Amino acid sequence: TNKELEKIVAAPPPLLSYSFDDNIKPKLDSLRSELHLTDKELSKIVVAFPPLVGYSLERRYAPRIGACKEAGIDPRWVLKTISLNDAKFHTALARQSDK
Repeated sequence: TNKELEKIVAAPPPLLSYSFDDNIKPKLDSLRSELHLTDKELSKIVVAFPPLVGYSLERRYAPRIGACKEAGIDPRWVLKTISLNDAKFHTALARQSDK
């Protein structure tokens, strides 16, 4: 929708410099696949927090999704914690796995 597009365009300026075909699309495709998200679910998530597409797939998402899977935690949890630095993420992951 236009309102959703406005929100994404008003997102942090670095996002506007990313190549859609080389950066954003592969990242969204991977997240959709790895996290078993529908297009609608992924769209809702990105519109709610556009900076999600700014994090590195190889350095941020993939290792954290793998850590969640190893810990038996739903890998979608990564979306709630992606902005944490690595130390805080692993601390939160340890707490989450203790539940």
